[in-house]
Amino acid sequence: MFPHTVTVFNSYEDDDLKMHNSITILRGVLLDVSKGTNVAKTGLADADAATLYIPFTVDAVSTTGDKKTYVEPKAFYAAENQQGLWTLDSGGHSNSTSTYFVKGEISEMMSLAQLQEKYDYAFDVSTVDVRDFGGDMMHWQVGGK
Repeated sequence: MFPHTVTVFNSYEDDDLKMHNSITILRGVLLDVSKGTNVAKTGLADADAATLYIPFTVDAVSTTGDKKTYVEPKAFYAAENQQGLWTLDSGGHSNSTSTYFVKGEISEMMSLAQLQEKYDYAFDVSTVDVRDFGGDMMHWQVGGK
């Protein structure tokens, strides 16, 4: 039911204006992509959209294979060391945070623009819905554009 692997990138600026980046590989997710199908209906030039379903039990690892734990965005940005953590942020916390994802396993840090140039399925996180009900079906539903 969850056949895909995606890589989540967190990029943020701290109070000293220093950039920090984090890469998390998620194995066992479902990525549903609509590539340009809404152009005729909406008139949008860029109608690519994605919905990413991430079970709470997802296998989340760093690029070196170390396990990572999900924390809410505020806890992620407040942590002194984010090395073993990952988060999903739709950009609502500040203008200096960014979360984006790409289908597949990527081990090098890239900007969203670089990923979109190199890969077909790279998206900026636009929404994060927590579906924390349903027992074994608890998940995050992440919108990407």
